[in-house]
Amino acid sequence: MVKVEVIDRLQAGRAYAITGEALAEALGCNHRGVSLAVEKARKAGVPVCASCDSARPGYYLAESPGELSSYLASLDRRLRETRRTREALQRTLDSMTGQVSLWERD
Repeated sequence: MVKVEVIDRLQAGRAYAITGEALAEALGCNHRGVSLAVEKARKAGVPVCASCDSARPGYYLAESPGELSSYLASLDRRLRETRRTREALQRTLDSMTGQVSLWERD
């Protein structure tokens, strides 16, 4: 029941984020266990957000629809950057292996 325990330890608002390391220590599990519990909670409809802000990194519950919307926007930015990075690396692999594409990539 790590999922329930993780949810019980999270507070609403980015200002109250708790690191994955601190959660793992408090729950007696590893960081992977925390990550899995957070993903299960999210899939169950719990608005768990994560901050990469060096001043206050960690997991927290969205305290409002606006806060959840902001987190979703940050995920969208990361997805776009990850896609661009992947496409650049694919072009590099293609040039390394002599592959030619008939379609232009973004």
